[in-house]
Amino acid sequence: MLYECDIPRGSENLSTVALEEALDLSRHYWWTAPGVAGIDPIHPECDPLTVSPKNAWLIFGDGASIPGQREIDEARADAARGVYWYDWTCAKQTEPGDLLFGYFIDPDKSILFVARAATAAFYSDQQVNARRRLRGARWWTVISPPEMIPPISFAELQQAAGAPLNLKGASGKLLRPEAATLLMDKIRASGPMTAALAAVLSPVTGDPDLTDPATTDLAAWRDIPSGPMHKEALVEQHVVEPLLRLTLGHTNRTWSRQYRVGRGLADYVVLEGDRPVCVVEAKIRIRHSAGQEWSHSPDFQQVSRYAAKLGCPSVLIDAHEMHLIEAGGQAPQRSIRRADVSTADLEAIGKHLGAR
Repeated sequence: MLYECDIPRGSENLSTVALEEALDLSRHYWWTAPGVAGIDPIHPECDPLTVSPKNAWLIFGDGASIPGQREIDEARADAARGVYWYDWTCAKQTEPGDLLFGYFIDPDKSILFVARAATAAFYSDQQVNARRRLRGARWWTVISPPEMIPPISFAELQQAAGAPLNLKGASGKLLRPEAATLLMDKIRASGPMTAALAAVLSPVTGDPDLTDPATTDLAAWRDIPSGPMHKEALVEQHVVEPLLRLTLGHTNRTWSRQYRVGRGLADYVVLEGDRPVCVVEAKIRIRHSAGQEWSHSPDFQQVSRYAAKLGCPSVLIDAHEMHLIEAGGQAPQRSIRRADVSTADLEAIGKHLGAR
């Protein structure tokens, strides 16, 4: 119970004002009450507009999901105090700060808004707001308040992309930085902009052309955009293997790929001689939602099975972050975003991997 209020016998309804006050109070409780505040994805780690976007994406909607002015105004008011709740389906590689172009398949095939990702992608079975009922879990991100723009048609989008676009499938299609720049130039040329819209439009800094992982140092490794890593093999090649080299390169530890564990194959196992000392499982993005027990995550379950059979700790890693798990642990003992890894973090990761 959030509050208590007597309703006179015989009353048929609450006044609009009373209802609005009740909704405001419930929202305030949810976002500020002890034990509730700070639960992702309600409170992002930072203001998404202060983060340079590493990736640009087309996110999809239809006529049922076009933002209304009232919800935009509410989202702006809440964002002003650091609360973000407007969510959208996205690509699983989405990172905080990423630039988002809202593309609608009807009533016209066009981009109608821009926004920024306030959270990394998370996995949820919440219902999609669409004309066609869509079942099953999807990848979502919480976004900054949508900034509506004059429509950009499919033909104009195609021209900016400079190559045929396949817009079939799930929401979240990666755009090259130069395409995003052309679309932003078109928005700026369409007329005067508000300060809020101007803040959303920021150059995309990530290089979608992944460089040679053999030459990757710590600074370059932190800066690799997650967007281009659409296959687990790319996460292994550009995230996991450089990390293993950076942490174990001056030790007697080795590692083995596709290591047989019972009936399964672990992506990597770190070895001391022939003895497994840590197991590493790579994903594009780990299936786990904030507030959910880690034991419910199929990816956590998988790496935990391998670790239990080998009797060693484990690491669950994706394009965005890594989770260090003690042997028998029911949750990660430590989670680190790749973009934030320090030299001290690297040493801690090395110790977890079995380096001495």
